[in-house]
Amino acid sequence: MIERGAAPSSPRLRRTALGSTVVRAQQPSNKIPRIGILSPAENEATLVFEAFRQGLQELGYVEGRNIILEYRFAHCDSSALPRLAEELANLPVDVIVADTTASTRAAAGAAPTIPIVMGAGIADPVVLGLAQSLARPGGNVTGFTVMSPELSAKRVDLIRTAFPDATAVTVLVNPSNLGNAEANLRVTEETASALGLALTRVEAATKEALRALGPEALGRGGGPVLVLPDGMFWNHRRGRSSHWPQRRVSPQSTPSGNTRMTAV
Repeated sequence: MIERGAAPSSPRLRRTALGSTVVRAQQPSNKIPRIGILSPAENEATLVFEAFRQGLQELGYVEGRNIILEYRFAHCDSSALPRLAEELANLPVDVIVADTTASTRAAAGAAPTIPIVMGAGIADPVVLGLAQSLARPGGNVTGFTVMSPELSAKRVDLIRTAFPDATAVTVLVNPSNLGNAEANLRVTEETASALGLALTRVEAATKEALRALGPEALGRGGGPVLVLPDGMFWNHRRGRSSHWPQRRVSPQSTPSGNTRMTAV
């Protein structure tokens, strides 16, 4: 079964739940299990992976002692994920943990017979063809999903409430992660139209493209900037907000499921 909904509020519950799912996905064996971790992140020095390792430790697994973790990071370049997924499949690993929609799709394409555990940053796995249903996913993909297109309407509504005189909004999208963004973008466009806001779409697929965006690009549509949820945008949020001074604010969901107002 694929768990749906917001991630558990307790960090301990989050890390233990994902760790338990990985352990259940492993095949019984006397050998030391080898877990592949596929992510667009820069490295493993993040709260997500620290919590994951803690969850494994709480279940009795210690990295390097009775479990091996094989990390493959795309360094915010989603186009590298299929190649990295193939590397993990060829090792091979016993289970692949994928923390985004793009990494889950890459893993599913490269490893159709290896169990894949997806993290909570995944869009609807049924729509993406990764599962037959949430109750009975079939195939080799299990894990967690946070399907939150309905929150996109709320984000636009927050823009309207915060800036009642606004007539337009610019939406920042990662085109290499459209599997995760399509539903959010569709609801965003529909809500903006209903509220009388003209919408301009600006794309950034890499951290370099994100850093290169200046006030001119973001100001094409006028008004505030709405940043659609994306791992790469989240990883580089600090540099982004300092690079775009004197802009209005946009709500962006964090990996923990909370919403913060990020100055851009």
